[in-house]
Amino acid sequence: KDANVRLAFDTMKGVMIGAFASKGTTGIVKRAAGPVRYDQSRLGVDLLVEAMGLNVRGAGVYFYDKAHGSNSRVNNRGGYIEAFYPIKIEGKPTIIPTVRQDYIATNDGHNHSAYVTAQLAAYLKPNIKSLIEYSGQTSKWPKTATGKDHRWGVQFELGF
Repeated sequence: KDANVRLAFDTMKGVMIGAFASKGTTGIVKRAAGPVRYDQSRLGVDLLVEAMGLNVRGAGVYFYDKAHGSNSRVNNRGGYIEAFYPIKIEGKPTIIPTVRQDYIATNDGHNHSAYVTAQLAAYLKPNIKSLIEYSGQTSKWPKTATGKDHRWGVQFELGF
């Protein structure tokens, strides 16, 4: 019932640009008006650029859901772009600073928010990673009395 496709052009010299699409139907979703099945469509682009150790990647997605058997549909979109630069110690990527900008619009474009995130990660061993991260909301609509969101995070990952 679902179909997915992705086509990418890779220069093999540090640049890749892709496009993707997905179409399908959800299972039954319970709403106040009763159970509804949704037809889903997704279209997007993604990119990766690697130059002199700097890595930039991003993606943008346009998606819409339509109640099965009706003409009522909801349009949304989202995307991100990030840059990171692995600092090598003894030839291995050990410290990785990252900056990312995220954006999402929901509720048929009536609500949106954007965040900027700064992260500093360190690989203590090849399978042990720790990071500290700050994320702050740069814009949102509708505006609320509580102001913009922000958060600090600390994380440890252990891979087996």
